[in-house]
Amino acid sequence: YIRAMFEQEGTSFTDHLLNLRLEKAYISLCNPKNTALTITDIATPLAGVAAGGLYLECLFLLECADTRLALPPTTLRLVLDGEGREQTEEPAFARIPGGEPIPPETAAQIIQAYREPLRRMLDRGETLAQERAAEILDQTHAARRESLRHEYQRLQALQRINPNVRDEEIGYFADRLEALEQALATAVPRLDALRVIVTT
Repeated sequence: YIRAMFEQEGTSFTDHLLNLRLEKAYISLCNPKNTALTITDIATPLAGVAAGGLYLECLFLLECADTRLALPPTTLRLVLDGEGREQTEEPAFARIPGGEPIPPETAAQIIQAYREPLRRMLDRGETLAQERAAEILDQTHAARRESLRHEYQRLQALQRINPNVRDEEIGYFADRLEALEQALATAVPRLDALRVIVTT
């Protein structure tokens, strides 16, 4: 559909992207604020990323019922290419600047044209987010459990030499351990935001 739309205008999607890239480079070169930048800096804002590439940036929010006890809200960021491969750690995608604004009609057409690939990319992103969340939860669980268990055992040892330490004080940390297990069990990554990126 996208190809046919551009063919009616006597051009192609690739040529359109190239023209956009050249126009952006020209505007950047003429901008007095960019005098400290080299031509390479301007010409390759996403080094190693070919024009016309499709990418999906996903932001997931990992949170649980009791943020004070278990885990504060944590953002998981993933960037996937059109084949579902993760690109989050690639230098070009470590921080993606804001791109050129796209008219809503054009954005809707692009989304419709890439609907199936984007669905597969999102499914893959959700799978990766689940895996990343599991690692974070395991680490948080181990650290919090060790901290509570240490305090629980300290009070037990102290009670043996100091009868003023009450059973209720020791039981408090046992209850916290149980509450920790329950709180972390409620934590799941929730999709918070998406950005579709077509490189130009």
